[in-house]
Amino acid sequence: MSDTVCAIEAYFQRASASRLTLPRTQLFDYQPNRFLRSVIGHLLAANAVPDVTEKDRAIPLDDALRAYVLDPSATLPDQVCVYYWFYPHRRRVVMKHSAMGFCGGNGAAIYGHVFKFFPFGFWVVWDEHGDRSNHFNLRRLADSTPTISASARLVLDLSQLPPADFPEAPTDNGMWLVTDYLVSQAEDRTKPVTPI
Repeated sequence: MSDTVCAIEAYFQRASASRLTLPRTQLFDYQPNRFLRSVIGHLLAANAVPDVTEKDRAIPLDDALRAYVLDPSATLPDQVCVYYWFYPHRRRVVMKHSAMGFCGGNGAAIYGHVFKFFPFGFWVVWDEHGDRSNHFNLRRLADSTPTISASARLVLDLSQLPPADFPEAPTDNGMWLVTDYLVSQAEDRTKPVTPI
């Protein structure tokens, strides 16, 4: 994926092997534009067959993401919000065009894509109205400059992590809506035991 992801993954693998006690917040140098384009490019590559074969199909979220990835001078569209969190699990998940609804929420929903793989979980949200996502305490990725190689510090919170099945298993007052053909999950295989 990107050098940033590889560096962060290597950092946590070394830390877990050495049994270090890590600070609650870790900072990593990264290039926001390149990092976001890498994440979104991988997410777009996970399109379902109808998303890429139907020529007249208009999908505003994917169209906006595609335009952003293909134009190096573009900034992330205002309607798109990319949340992230530390995801210390081996299960990889891609959920396209899914939504979190709320009981008693008068039709309020958070619509977007979910992409999770160690060490990150991402929730790419489209045109969110209200502040429903604020109570999850997620950090937000942003590219504040059209300069592709601009640098920044990525903050990774290691305390109060969301559960492994966040956001697809919402709390008591929520529901998760998704079409099964737009979901994929994979887990690492266990290594076979070789008889002696």
